[in-house]
Amino acid sequence: MAGLLFIAAPEATQKNINEALLSLRDWDHSRRDLEVFKLVTDKSGKQNDKDGTPIPLDRLPENAWTGADLEDIEAYCLHLKQVDNDEQTGVNLFFVIDSAGTQEQDLHPG
Repeated sequence: MAGLLFIAAPEATQKNINEALLSLRDWDHSRRDLEVFKLVTDKSGKQNDKDGTPIPLDRLPENAWTGADLEDIEAYCLHLKQVDNDEQTGVNLFFVIDSAGTQEQDLHPG
């Protein structure tokens, strides 16, 4: 499963999100798919699409995670991990764009 990308910052723009997705790509050319993070915009717990989010986003989708606390996002990811019995598709990595990151313009991991 692709890693999960959450947008908690209400002020995050389409440009911010596209830059983050671009930075989070797998640039190892031995892989077929470069997009390894999936943008999560709802809280349903149904992550049927195991593929990453294609870049660039052409629009900002409705986002249920706007303003969420890190603890809520962590709890959601732990829940997904417990529900998913297949270790090959379990949530192992997630990335959060929060208000501090957008204010600092530091959306690049590492």
